[in-house]
Amino acid sequence: MVSAVSFAGFISVKLYGEKKGIKLTSFFGGLVNSDATVASISQKIKSAGSRAKKLVPSYVSSAILSNTSMLIRNLIIVFIAGGYLLLPKLTVYVSIMIFVSLLTIFAETFRKDKSKTHKTKLTTPFAIKPAIKFGVLFFVLYVIVNLANSYFGDTGLVFVTILGSLINSSAIVASIASSTASESITLSTGITMILVTCTISVAKKLFIAKVMGNKLFYKKMILPTAVTTVVGLILIAVSFLFF
Repeated sequence: MVSAVSFAGFISVKLYGEKKGIKLTSFFGGLVNSDATVASISQKIKSAGSRAKKLVPSYVSSAILSNTSMLIRNLIIVFIAGGYLLLPKLTVYVSIMIFVSLLTIFAETFRKDKSKTHKTKLTTPFAIKPAIKFGVLFFVLYVIVNLANSYFGDTGLVFVTILGSLINSSAIVASIASSTASESITLSTGITMILVTCTISVAKKLFIAKVMGNKLFYKKMILPTAVTTVVGLILIAVSFLFF
């Protein structure tokens, strides 16, 4: 599945060019690894030189789109991992984050963008390594999640979730969904932890933009990232207090 998505992103740039293809690639890239996608976008902006200012609006909206597809992917992972009981309420919460993220993309679209299409260096469309890496991370995090919950309760689970989210959100989401399906953790805890994972995954893109992008790109990423992150925090509170 990972290889297929990577191949789709490769084809989109070949068919539509970078200006349109970058958004398609960002969407598909977010399904695979949104952190790597935003890092790639940040690097391209930083190396764009005098053209960076014109490219920023398009690339910011592409980075946000990558976050949006990451949220969609997390719901798909919950389903695949067998967390069916999580989906009714979790879909509502995550859909709100997706809607807010799309609104920020819509707002960014109205920014002046005079960027011209330019060629991008395309790498191999097949991504076997990420697929293997995901499988290993999933297994390790699944074991850690269950051990943390067994020995330390919710406190240990929160720590593992936060740490795992900083490394790989898809693997931690799969682990939590599987643990919930096996009744190792409760539904309410599973929903809250997945929302924590989604929110952290959105927020850390700002750090990536700061470290790997230029100042203008980072500055333009602050508002859309902050808005979606705040909404995520509110949803976490609602889930924790009322579910």
